[in-house]
Amino acid sequence: MSTIKLKGNPNGTGDILIQSPSTNTNRTISLPDGDGDIVLSSSGALPALDGSALTGVSSAEIYGFYKNSDGELIVQTTNGGADDISQSDYALFDDVLFSTSGFTFSINSDGDLLATI
Repeated sequence: MSTIKLKGNPNGTGDILIQSPSTNTNRTISLPDGDGDIVLSSSGALPALDGSALTGVSSAEIYGFYKNSDGELIVQTTNGGADDISQSDYALFDDVLFSTSGFTFSINSDGDLLATI
C-alpha cells in the first residue's frame, strides 16, 4: 500500500491548513501518478489560458469533393479557414470532409483516392 507523506518547506514560516468542506457525503481525491503542481483559484473559475506558445497546430479545414464537366475530381478547401466556400459551391460537393488542414489528395494508378498527411 502506498503511503501519504506531508513535507514542510524549511524556509517557510506560514501554516498550511487542509480543511474539508461542510458535507455529509464521502469524497475521494485521486492523485495522478506523476509530478506536477496543483492549480488553485480562489474565485472557483479556471485561470485564463494563453495559447501563444502553441506551435505547429493545424487549423480546421473543410474539403469539398466534386467532379467538373470533364469528369475530373476537384477538391475545394477553405485554405485553413482563410477562404469562404459559398453556399452555391457547397451545394456542388458530392462529398465533404471536415478535418484538420494539411491533407494532400491524389489518385493512384488504380483510380483510388489517397489522402496524405
